[in-house]
Amino acid sequence: MIARVTVVFTVYLLVSFTTPVDAQAGSRTLMHTFQDHSRVVAVGITDLPSGPQGTVVSEDSTREKGPFAVSKAQFESMWTALMSSGMKQYTEKEVTLLTALVGYAGLYVFSVHMADGTKKHYAVPKGKASPGVAALAAQLRGYAGNTK
Repeated sequence: MIARVTVVFTVYLLVSFTTPVDAQAGSRTLMHTFQDHSRVVAVGITDLPSGPQGTVVSEDSTREKGPFAVSKAQFESMWTALMSSGMKQYTEKEVTLLTALVGYAGLYVFSVHMADGTKKHYAVPKGKASPGVAALAAQLRGYAGNTK
């Protein structure tokens, strides 16, 4: 039970309070959160006026990395892949306890911070994910050195 509480608390902190890169007003952020072995990892990319920058945040500080540059074209491609993949049906108001405890094995979990300041969370069942969403998750995990 203590391990589950730790995971839930960590997920809550990663998804609710951290912006992967210091976002500025009007910027967009795309984040994918996943579990790698016993650690929760979040990979986020923020579209800044100076160009998109990413970072990797984890419970394990040796896994953290950033900021790293991403081309504007790459960011737009990732954003479009997520926003045009029928994600509306997988919208969650927040990452729930159920998502945190069960979700990482069977779900692709994404969070976006829109230019208007709103946040959206998506929990997509892996078996129902479009090829674009699965490829996006793999691409973002690659920034964290995870190829699964």
